[in-house]
Amino acid sequence: MARKEGKIYLHPLPEEGNVPLLFEGGDFKDLSNYRRLTTAERAFEAASGKRYNLEDLPSLRDLMDSSPELSSTSSLWPSMMMAGDETKLQGAVAGHIPNAKITKDENGTDIVSFEDSTGESRRAYINRPGFSTQDASRVIGEGAALFGAAKAFGVGKQGIGMFNNAARMFGAGTTASAGQDIASGMLANESVIDSVTNVDVPRALTTGAIEATIGTAMDLVLSVAPGLRQKMAQGQKIFDSKGGITQAGRDALEQAGIVWEQTTQEFKDALLTRTLGGGEMRPAQTAILADAASLPTPVPMTRGQVTGSPSEQLVEDQMRKGVYGEPVERRMNQFVADEQTPALESNLTAIQQQIAGDAPVIARGQGAEAAQLQLGQQRLQANQEKNEAYSQARNPALFGGTYSGGSPAVYSQPAITTMADGIERTIRTNFAPDVLEGAPGALVNQLRGFASRETPVSVREMFEWRARVNNTIERGTPEGTALMSAKRTFDQQMNSALDRALITGDANSVGAWRDAIAQNADFMRTYKDRDTVDLLTATKEGTPASQLEFNVAPNDAANFIFNASNTGFITKRNLQRDLLKMKELLPENQWNQLRQELFLRIASGGRTRQGDLSGAKLKGSVNDALERSSAVMSAAFSAEEKALLQQFARVADRVQNTTRNYSNTAAANARNLKDLAMQAATAFQMRGPMLDKLLMLVPLGIGEARRTAASIGLNNRLGYEGAAPRPGPGSVALPTAIATEEQEPIEDRMLSQ
Repeated sequence: MARKEGKIYLHPLPEEGNVPLLFEGGDFKDLSNYRRLTTAERAFEAASGKRYNLEDLPSLRDLMDSSPELSSTSSLWPSMMMAGDETKLQGAVAGHIPNAKITKDENGTDIVSFEDSTGESRRAYINRPGFSTQDASRVIGEGAALFGAAKAFGVGKQGIGMFNNAARMFGAGTTASAGQDIASGMLANESVIDSVTNVDVPRALTTGAIEATIGTAMDLVLSVAPGLRQKMAQGQKIFDSKGGITQAGRDALEQAGIVWEQTTQEFKDALLTRTLGGGEMRPAQTAILADAASLPTPVPMTRGQVTGSPSEQLVEDQMRKGVYGEPVERRMNQFVADEQTPALESNLTAIQQQIAGDAPVIARGQGAEAAQLQLGQQRLQANQEKNEAYSQARNPALFGGTYSGGSPAVYSQPAITTMADGIERTIRTNFAPDVLEGAPGALVNQLRGFASRETPVSVREMFEWRARVNNTIERGTPEGTALMSAKRTFDQQMNSALDRALITGDANSVGAWRDAIAQNADFMRTYKDRDTVDLLTATKEGTPASQLEFNVAPNDAANFIFNASNTGFITKRNLQRDLLKMKELLPENQWNQLRQELFLRIASGGRTRQGDLSGAKLKGSVNDALERSSAVMSAAFSAEEKALLQQFARVADRVQNTTRNYSNTAAANARNLKDLAMQAATAFQMRGPMLDKLLMLVPLGIGEARRTAASIGLNNRLGYEGAAPRPGPGSVALPTAIATEEQEPIEDRMLSQ
């Protein structure tokens, strides 16, 4: 998102935390395009908020009386005045404005969007940056609550000791905070029981403790609380002033299971944007959100999935099971079925398309078939070119050659003796003595005859001898095996003959044989090396080579290359060597189809037997491939592609592998709580006093309050984008943030124990 020149954005700077910087235009990622504010400027802007107003929106209170639901007589305004924290402020707005959608700007300030009763679309800050009318009303509300409670508890009375007064201040702060919550709830049309149930007890106790410590002196900082609240809204810094990663950033990424060097450029850009933009509280959560948002298809997450809080995740699990009512259950499951799962599946398709490039997107098995066919055609063509080169060397006149053949190329006769000795020695060493009594011995004697005759031996005669050897081979017999060994020795010596000046004669004739021998050597090295390429492209005996009837059936080609199971390629011997060879031989189109084949196998390893994507299985499949077969993965995929695979596996695992309550009876009992309580109330009504009936109705109020709170909070839970720390009441928000470090929620500490 482009940034506006002249606006102030929060930036994490080394040793300073989040500092407001003025954007002066240009590339918003370049910190040199920002200017520090002077002390006077910071004080003025914190109070006015004009340059912090990134979208130039009004405050919601500025829209008072502009439509019926925003009437000045509406209980919305006193409800907002008594809201003790940002969550309750959001709840007050959501409870009075139907279909209100709450989002955040880049500095983390809440924005509400809605359509009023006249059909007009509205957008405004819930509490506009700067010291706004909302801040003023909250000062009044908080001050009134604290003043009333202080009077009731006798804070500051003459004649009482310091500790006695501190105790009265604790009681006043606790009561005032609870009173604000109750008043805010009742003004939002909640029942008395619901309002009491929704009191934020930890916040009330914290307010009392800080009130007892700091006392009424905190009223002096109320006028600057909004600007300071913005400053405190960020966590540790992830990037330094030059856009580089800090050690704190690396630690935060490791906490989220992310290694900086193994991330995509899209992730790094998204992380930088989120860090500079603000809105999240912890660096690890910032990284997690950037991880999900920078995938080809962004994956929406719930608050529990982002924070990793077991208590949050258990609440979301119970929401899915209907503990908080059918509407919440339906919406939670719709979020998974209609938003998260399609996004994950879409990423699999998008990653495959990225690997494919300009090649067609294939189904499993098709990539290996395409590679086999292409290699088979190339082998056939290479064999034809090699044979034509030999034909031209034997009879150049047939192919427009430049020499008549009257002065042929000849082969060194001492080298023929060396060749015959080597072949005979190999046969005597590796085979029975009687083998030389048959065809192998006769062919060796022919070589010795070439070596001893008085007339020169032409290279053509030598290759005619090789043809006789090839035609004499009977596969599966000792003699046939011995002759194959003789043919290999011949080829090896011939391949080095030109370099060793063993072939002499007419220059054109020697050049023709040089080309033929070189093409044959290349053909043998490429397609007859007894490796995967050789075996994959070998055709059935007795069939014309042009028909390409392979020994390996095309529908078995993928299993032949990678092994049969999804991740069987991990244990395939020499697979890296074979893939690199195929990469060199194949055109880009067929190579990318073969790469897709490998990706589809890794992705299939991340699915259940029912075919559903499993984040845990996918993460295991990807990590197993990268750790146990890193050479193969590097041969097939670029560093960016491997990082993208890891990133997607992390996000899929984080989305699906959360804390759950696997007790179905617990969920069923929670759903039946209301019915059980009503039956008990009926029984008490028949015989018990009225007080018993009232006490028995309390669980009903708690159940409904939980359902209502869950329903209202869904918008801030699904598709979670992070949240700034929630301050306490205005009179103690600043010292709370300054005096206390962020700690793990008490629910999570209890769960871990």
